[in-house]
Amino acid sequence: MNQGPLEVSRRRFLGAAAAGLAVASASPGEKLRLAFIGVGGRGSSNLNGLAAGNHVAALCDLDERQARDAFKKFPEAKRFRDFRVMLD
Repeated sequence: MNQGPLEVSRRRFLGAAAAGLAVASASPGEKLRLAFIGVGGRGSSNLNGLAAGNHVAALCDLDERQARDAFKKFPEAKRFRDFRVMLD
């Protein structure tokens, strides 16, 4: 699905809204605790872009091969295969 610069998908909107809420609620100098669902491919660039200066608490991906690099880069993060379990 091609989208012009003014069209917003539900996924893009929810991602931007969640990131905005997280940033707005943090005090200056406070590290955010982040959890990521889908950390391979495009998710890995989102993870790397948002992880700087924050604490990556949990990572979730169905495909172990896709998530391998993220798991190595953030060994202290809890690992999940099912996002529903992670969110409980």
